[in-house]
Amino acid sequence: MELLYLLCSIFYTSATTFFLSLLLPFRLLIHRLLPSRRSAVDSNVSYYEGTVWHDRLRPVRHSFRYSVRYALFDLDMLSTRRRIISPPAKLRLLARTTGPTFLLTIPPSVGYEQNPLSLYYCYNLEGSSKRLTKCIAQV
Repeated sequence: MELLYLLCSIFYTSATTFFLSLLLPFRLLIHRLLPSRRSAVDSNVSYYEGTVWHDRLRPVRHSFRYSVRYALFDLDMLSTRRRIISPPAKLRLLARTTGPTFLLTIPPSVGYEQNPLSLYYCYNLEGSSKRLTKCIAQV
């Protein structure tokens, strides 16, 4: 049964990657032809680069290091059509906060998702300032 699951998973990932790779040139062309639409989406996203590393000494020495690119989404500013997660109102209810909500994550690329951790930052409004109140980690 595990072998069947593995084969189905490999087939699904390969088919998705192939299909999304075929769509990529068309998406790039649309973004170049409609620059105003692209800037509206990008204004609600910030990009960050970093390095993930792990170093274990016992019981057996093991280490790795790789570069990552994260995106920070302002969930209150994303259009409904582009929403990839729970609505900000639902997160505010869960976290019992009143301010803006942000998602820090590694977006999928050409059908491949490597996202060991997504962080939701939930703020409270205090007068004219905002204060980070809750951070929700999704593994």
